[in-house]
Amino acid sequence: MESEPRRRVPLWETVAIFIALGSLWPAYILRWPGVFWRVLANVLLVVMLVVLVRRVMAFRRLSRQLEEERRKRSEDRVRLPWEPPSPS
Repeated sequence: MESEPRRRVPLWETVAIFIALGSLWPAYILRWPGVFWRVLANVLLVVMLVVLVRRVMAFRRLSRQLEEERRKRSEDRVRLPWEPPSPS
């Protein structure tokens, strides 16, 4: 029995993105007065930066894994006589 594939993006990151976008409305779009809305927007901006950094790191890690797999596949295949040897 195969296990269910793991989510690549944590649910909390997706929820944080929507909450951060929603927090911009009262302070900057609707221009509601109050320090609370501005502080909330700035705190969630920091959360968005954390999510951005995590996603960039995950993308780089996935990119490295795919490159290693591609390199391994190209090394494992039989080369034709006229093909140059693989660079190692």
